[in-house]
Amino acid sequence: MRGRPVVTATAELAPAADVDQFGELAIEHGEHGPEIAERDWWRYAMVRLAQDVTTGSPYVDRPTHRRAGKVLTLQQSGREGWPIDTSTWQTSSDIDLTGFVPDAAVEIVDVLEEIPPRLADPVEPMHARLARRWRRAMALLEHVAGDDTATVGDRVMVHDHRQQVTRDAQDLVNQAHRAEERPEPELLRLAADILEQVVQQGASGYQWDVDGTRAVAIDLRALADDPAHGGPHLNARLWAAEKALSTALQVDGAVGVDARLGPHERKQAEVQFGARLTAVLSGDGDQA
Repeated sequence: MRGRPVVTATAELAPAADVDQFGELAIEHGEHGPEIAERDWWRYAMVRLAQDVTTGSPYVDRPTHRRAGKVLTLQQSGREGWPIDTSTWQTSSDIDLTGFVPDAAVEIVDVLEEIPPRLADPVEPMHARLARRWRRAMALLEHVAGDDTATVGDRVMVHDHRQQVTRDAQDLVNQAHRAEERPEPELLRLAADILEQVVQQGASGYQWDVDGTRAVAIDLRALADDPAHGGPHLNARLWAAEKALSTALQVDGAVGVDARLGPHERKQAEVQFGARLTAVLSGDGDQA
């Protein structure tokens, strides 16, 4: 990865009426390159900073300083008919609060969600990405468990990482619940795996409702194979799944609560986590 000096990225916001005109000018003058997006596109990715970065926004009083090695979730997006510009990443989808990070300052660790700008590029189902992320999260946990030098901060970070995968799976189940539709069978089986692997007696030093969550996991596997797609009790079954996944979130969240890391300890742990995550994924042949 190329090295550059510390970066400070800020942006002045343009009036909304000028946005389409900017797009037309960019196409006319080729400011961003010759390729034009064939559809609205976006990419959410977990990245590791290759250098210290300072980001800011016109609507935030103080800039944010981030150390090299820190892992962030950033995003890129564009509109159909506009040049494909991947030169910068945004820290937020809220244009009033977002900071900007140059692409040269990051190393992509994992693409979490993506709609490619070209129609020829396939869109990977979210449940497939989540299943891969879950395997990696469990590999990270095993990596820390087998490392005698692992710190409390290391353990907090890997549990936080696994917790985020669980949260994303719960969000998809919740979306299906609101739509009164059965989730993809693969997602239901993944949710069952999460419940069985996370909610165990004594996990994080607490007692949990293992029997209840195991019963939900069994039901989720049955629902995945149900040709009737859940029948009249679908909403109740998905509500039970959401509740059980909340218990799984609490299991991993308890690790961070009990650790009581100070601000400096957490910043150091975040950088160490980036190195550990990269090391684990470098040996994973299933990378995105």
